[in-house]
Amino acid sequence: MVVGATGQLSREIVNPDGTKTLTYIADNVHDFAWVADARYQTETVQWEDVTIVSLYFPEDAAAGKRAAHYAKDALEYFSKRFGRYPYPNFTVAEIRGLGFAMEYPQLIQQSYMLYRIPEFFTILDSVTAHETAHQWFYGLFMNNQLEETWLDEGFATFAEISYIEHKYGKAANSFNTLWLKAQGLEFLVEMLKESNARAGMLAYYTRIAREGREAPLATPLHKVPRGKTVLPYQKGALLLFALENLLGRETFDRVMQEYYRRYRYRQVTAEDFIKTAEDVSGRDLREFFEQWLTTTKQLDAVLEGMSTQKIEDRYVTRVMVRQRGELRIPVDLEATLTDGTKVRQRWEMLDDQGTITFITDKPVRSVTLDPERTLPDLDRSDNVLPKGLDLGPWLDHGILHGRPDDGLILGLRVMHAYVGWAFGLQKVVFKQEMQRNFCFADRCTSQWSFTQKDDGHIFATDGAIHFRWYRAKTNVQLSLSVLYHNRYDVASDPGRVFAVSASYKRSSQITKLTVSYKVGLRAWGGEYAFQKFSWSQEIQSRLWWQTLWVQRTVWGWREGREPEERDFTLRDFAGFRTFDVQSDWVFAQSNELRLPIPALNKIDVGPIPISVGAMVFANMAILQMESYAVRAEVGLGVTIGLYGSPILLIEYPLWVSTEEGARRGWSVRVEREFRIGF
Repeated sequence: MVVGATGQLSREIVNPDGTKTLTYIADNVHDFAWVADARYQTETVQWEDVTIVSLYFPEDAAAGKRAAHYAKDALEYFSKRFGRYPYPNFTVAEIRGLGFAMEYPQLIQQSYMLYRIPEFFTILDSVTAHETAHQWFYGLFMNNQLEETWLDEGFATFAEISYIEHKYGKAANSFNTLWLKAQGLEFLVEMLKESNARAGMLAYYTRIAREGREAPLATPLHKVPRGKTVLPYQKGALLLFALENLLGRETFDRVMQEYYRRYRYRQVTAEDFIKTAEDVSGRDLREFFEQWLTTTKQLDAVLEGMSTQKIEDRYVTRVMVRQRGELRIPVDLEATLTDGTKVRQRWEMLDDQGTITFITDKPVRSVTLDPERTLPDLDRSDNVLPKGLDLGPWLDHGILHGRPDDGLILGLRVMHAYVGWAFGLQKVVFKQEMQRNFCFADRCTSQWSFTQKDDGHIFATDGAIHFRWYRAKTNVQLSLSVLYHNRYDVASDPGRVFAVSASYKRSSQITKLTVSYKVGLRAWGGEYAFQKFSWSQEIQSRLWWQTLWVQRTVWGWREGREPEERDFTLRDFAGFRTFDVQSDWVFAQSNELRLPIPALNKIDVGPIPISVGAMVFANMAILQMESYAVRAEVGLGVTIGLYGSPILLIEYPLWVSTEEGARRGWSVRVEREFRIGF
């Protein structure tokens, strides 16, 4: 048995029953962990006087050996920036966990799934760095992880991204740029530049912030309001990047090293770090930290315009800048001159708007706000001047829309409008699409949309508004929409359609309810009168380990018919496997019992753990045909998915209530909604 643990092995005793008792001793630690596996192989590397051991499974030998060197690189980088790693040993252990990693003093554990991702990606290096950073932020500096989560997770995320950018560069560092450059593939680095650790972090934060779901960073985890979320990883790291930008790299590193000198092996609070930063920098940072920790103020800086005039032999360029948000932090502006020279100035943001002046020997070609993308600006579309025309090609084909005879469509996109030539139709086609989010109730995810298009067959105008909010652990959406379609060149159901509709949706982890109503009116030129109503409710209940009962009840009816509409079908609307009967009135219920097969619960396919399970289904429906009729079926099936969460279902009916309209045989379907771990 190969063992890895916090501390150093001091004694080993062989017991009479054949077992061993191992004694480990560690100084200045507040936690202890160990791993053991008979299959473990080891890779040992040395960094100065620190012994680094990677424990890995034989099938993952290449990645296991790399993990040792990743840990060495991270220990060296963090020691230089944050204070030296003080322990004599460090262990990286591969474990049979589902995609996660965990930190302990002198020991980190990482899922085998990470080891099976190709070396071309940097995720194993990135996760190793994050967990290694916890040797400082959690290990050496012990904080209350429930009350001030950002003090360990935010710092570790900042350290991880800083390390990855140092090693692989800021662009495309989700990929192994060192290998790409060695292969002469530098152009791929430019193509993939937006795929990097910082961009991913910023995208996640700005999405939550724009949606109004963010809680202040200092909010204890057990006090987060319902429907809100704290972002200790993302916003904690962004705070530190903003502080580094404010103080400069040299001063920031001195802050970190003084923090290390004062507080290693001690309990720490946010106040300890703030006091250290103020002492080292000689600046009053209270307002800075108060904004970041106790508010959800946002940054949305805008370049509003610029003007240039030549005075004697120099160029004076004035740039007008404005902050539409409330977060007040200094922002850098970078001017690129016509000869390629770059000049920077800082806007201190003492007011909501200001003017930055560049005096240069050459004319200014462009100006960029926050050129390093350090700060969490909610909208970067207005961060560059002069603004380029949002223009691009439009390439489409009728086959993608069920009309292959329309042929190739070539055209131009200008902002949200598309204009092109359909070669099969020999006519101009166009479409324009607009949508905007707005705030309603507790969040800013509500949305309105407007679309107008002419595809050569139908002139369509559609508008919709969706109100979204959160209540009692449930996401709620109310939608209203209106449409006008002139079907002037179609093979069936020509004419004009005017319709309005409404729908209501509620969804939680267990239940999902959807109600919709649509009506076609003979008004404003409408030629089709119809009504259509549908109601569905789905309940998913976990009975015991990976055993799930799913019940879905539906009811639908319609009067009249809108163009190209089918009746409700038992297969599509009610989830039947055998019957595909159509009716304009259906009430149905389907039930599934999904069971794990322990022997097949986890079959590794590369980094993906595949689970195979069994299921039983029973469905019954009442539908209106010439008279009311009943259809029912019972069957068995096999489920295939990720670690107990079915994705693919292969089913066979054992019994049907009638052979009329029944199609027996195996059927394959895909789960409507994938829920991992449920």
